[in-house]
Amino acid sequence: MPPIADTKDSRLRFFDLDPLLADIRGPEGTAWIPESARVLRSGAYQFLDEPYIEQIIVAKLSCPEMYDNGLNSYGSNVSRASVNFEVNPKKPNCAQYASSLLEPLTHTHTHATPRCSATFHFWLVFLPGSPIPEDGLNLVNMDGDCGVIVLPGELVDGIPFEPRCLVLVLAAESERIMFDEMMAAGRKMSDPFFVEVNYSVALGSAPDVKTVGTNCGNSRVLLENYERDRVGQDVRDELQETRAAITTQQELIAFWDHVQNNRAMVSIDPTTGFIRSVLPPSPSPPPPPPPVLHNAPPAPPEQVSNAVQTQRLADELVALETRRDALVASLDDCYVPDRPSGVVCGLSSQEAPDPWMALNGVKCRGYDTRSARERDFCGCVLLKPLCQSYISLLPTRPPFADWDSEVNPMAADNKLRKQLLEVGPYCVAEGGSTVYCSSTATRTQRSGMYDLKYMVRDDRHFWCANSSFF
Repeated sequence: MPPIADTKDSRLRFFDLDPLLADIRGPEGTAWIPESARVLRSGAYQFLDEPYIEQIIVAKLSCPEMYDNGLNSYGSNVSRASVNFEVNPKKPNCAQYASSLLEPLTHTHTHATPRCSATFHFWLVFLPGSPIPEDGLNLVNMDGDCGVIVLPGELVDGIPFEPRCLVLVLAAESERIMFDEMMAAGRKMSDPFFVEVNYSVALGSAPDVKTVGTNCGNSRVLLENYERDRVGQDVRDELQETRAAITTQQELIAFWDHVQNNRAMVSIDPTTGFIRSVLPPSPSPPPPPPPVLHNAPPAPPEQVSNAVQTQRLADELVALETRRDALVASLDDCYVPDRPSGVVCGLSSQEAPDPWMALNGVKCRGYDTRSARERDFCGCVLLKPLCQSYISLLPTRPPFADWDSEVNPMAADNKLRKQLLEVGPYCVAEGGSTVYCSSTATRTQRSGMYDLKYMVRDDRHFWCANSSFF
């Protein structure tokens, strides 16, 4: 155990991730990209360590090896490290890193498929600092004077490298002060820090970390909007079915009224000379059915008069209308001029099907990883600033020779819109074949002001919310 230091540099703690890379990536992973971090409670008594950690930083290169030469225990040149207290002379109490993240983020196409969202845990023991590499990124920063506040668990995207070193910055002025504060608070000092990191894993042979991060950023937006589209979806689907059933009942009632009216006979009253309609007398009601024996075969269909049948339909119509009114009332908050904040209003399953599911339950190749790469989900190929739809010449679809469009259905003229909706969006299945998706999805139809109207809703997220989108 090295001596407990009282210098400012002793606030830095380093944990080398190189020995853990294989475990972090998993059997199929080729790179990992952190997205958020937090300090967990430690030890059997679940001590709250979070207030004692000011920053969590990840760095591009592995941490330098620490050593003990017998004279200077775990000697360190922290003051000359990339993460140190001398990066910004105007903020001598801020541990900062010399970062290359200020260069513009660019989009580069790659076939690296990410597995979005995973979690790992590791622990940090009380060891003194060591140098860290050039590039770094704050996953947590609780000191607003030292940079943008990043809360524990807050999403951080746009990272351009695979981290190999993790750095903690203690909140106290030195290691000794932190040690005394924790001892006074009753912490067991032999317990390590526990840090939780959420991250994505790239599966391609030569992944581009920026592109993987962009892919997973877009995937999060697409998945979260789909989950919000599903809010109240069962109610909306039932409401559609109930309204369809009401229409059917009304048509049946009109039909039976028509049948009843057509049975009328026309006669002339000899005293007045007026034409009058005379309905034939209703038949006598049938006798009651005989008692049903146990395990008896089904009885024949009941015979009822037109009037009885019409009344039954009318009763069912009243029940359906009551149910419709109840369903509409449950959605009232979504149909008011000033929708209450926090109310999420979804869409029906026809308007918002699973973006990673094609027709007939066929899964797109991005279904398992929820990838947002081109053709991994239902949509069109993203080319230029617009959306170009590509249609394969399959016998089950209209053969559009050299067919393409740079607009979505809502931005097309009537003829092209009809063709777009007839063909529908598509994706690529696991086997590499082209499979078609529902053309009723509003996500693949919206364009222009219709798409902007959806994106500016406070209960939806949009692509530009991902910082790596730019």
